[in-house]
Amino acid sequence: MHMGLDMNAGWVNDDKKEDVVEFRWRKHAKLQEFMRQLWYQKQGKEAPVGVMGCDFNCETLYLDEVDIHELKQKLETFTLPQAKDGFFWGQEYQDDSARESVTYDLDFCTKALAWLQEGRKVWYSCWW
Repeated sequence: MHMGLDMNAGWVNDDKKEDVVEFRWRKHAKLQEFMRQLWYQKQGKEAPVGVMGCDFNCETLYLDEVDIHELKQKLETFTLPQAKDGFFWGQEYQDDSARESVTYDLDFCTKALAWLQEGRKVWYSCWW
């Protein structure tokens, strides 16, 4: 049985009608919490406090420049939101994961902004 949080991001290749995966994460709880809250915000809904009852599983979140700039700012200042729970998300070591992944995460922001400039559609998706 698959236990854990797998996360991908990339861009939509309209020519081939498929998503191109450029970035992969595993159990990066703080990044997931940022994306989860953003997904609910874009749905016009309040994000539930915990993972249980969360609909943001196997969903696609499309990111725009404002989203990427906000993420970049939170990465640079180490202010990604704290995941309140999520044992299978690696919640118990989320601060360490965030510190270890910050260079990779910032690289994602740089590339995502470039993709948007090229007119590509940037996405994030997760499953647990």
